[in-house]
Amino acid sequence: MGRRQAAGEGIVSWTRNLATPYHQQDTDYYCGAGVAQMILDSIGAGVIDQNTLYASNHSHSSSGWYTSPDGLNYTMNAFMPPPPQFNSFFIVERADTEPDGSANIVRTLYYFDVATRPAPWSITAAIG
Repeated sequence: MGRRQAAGEGIVSWTRNLATPYHQQDTDYYCGAGVAQMILDSIGAGVIDQNTLYASNHSHSSSGWYTSPDGLNYTMNAFMPPPPQFNSFFIVERADTEPDGSANIVRTLYYFDVATRPAPWSITAAIG
């Protein structure tokens, strides 16, 4: 991980390279399933079929959502690999502002080496 100070701005930037494989979403409404597939594959769960992931997301989501934050959170915890392969769990973190949401994502990248879903809410890893 590299760090550098942006000239005159007081902003610290850093780079974290994660081995997160890309998987295209299989339908126009499988975005949550595609996100789950990429993150779960990156933490060692393997490639889980998006139909399976969507069914889990959707059946645990609030009404009106294909995949709600809680539905995705349920799926991530249900399909994550067990310790010692992955020694954490996923939580929903809500943020009132974009900077707060970005801070949640950066914290997850920095401390857990896990990609996350960008949004006003994010699914992040937590210490188990």
